[in-house]
Amino acid sequence: MTTAPLSLYTKVIFNICQDFQLNFHAMYACVGLWNTFFLIIFSIFDVSRIMKWSTRSTEEIFSLFISIAFIVDAG
Repeated sequence: MTTAPLSLYTKVIFNICQDFQLNFHAMYACVGLWNTFFLIIFSIFDVSRIMKWSTRSTEEIFSLFISIAFIVDAG
C-alpha cells in the first residue's frame, strides 16, 4: 500500500478515536484484526478472481478520491 491511502486510513481511525474518546492504539489493533478476518475469508473463497474485471479506471477513481480527500483536509 502506498503512503497516501495508508495515511488517510490512519487519519480516519484517529479522528474516530478522538470523537468517541477511545484509545487509538487499541482501536488500530482491533481494526487490523478485523481486516485480517476479512482477508482470511477472502482467501478461503478466492475472491481475488473478480480482479479480472477491475480496470485502470477503477485505479484512477481511487486516486481521485485520495486527491479530493487531501484537498478537503488542507482547506
